[in-house]
Amino acid sequence: MPAALMVVGLGLIGLGWGWNAVVPTKAYWGPEQAEEYIAAQADLHSKTHDHDRAGDHEREFAAARERFVSISQQLDEARVARDRIGTYIAGSGILLILVGIGLHLANKPAS
Repeated sequence: MPAALMVVGLGLIGLGWGWNAVVPTKAYWGPEQAEEYIAAQADLHSKTHDHDRAGDHEREFAAARERFVSISQQLDEARVARDRIGTYIAGSGILLILVGIGLHLANKPAS
């Protein structure tokens, strides 16, 4: 049993370290979200360079900026989630290895 825990732990460490290579980015940030991000960025850019000072310009600019900030935060959260999952998997592997070592030492006959 301790050996199996250590082998599974090593496997989890490898999976955690390679998580970003194993799981596609689409699992966290899909094409629809990418299109929304690009559209929000383009809208904000056009409002930034719009020198026509119409009465609603400030309100439209604020709305475009809020939309872009919101989708940017979602992108940041997706990036962090992707990195954290790999770290959690590797951490679980380390924990299993430590438990396996502990069980091995606890079951070792005293000399």
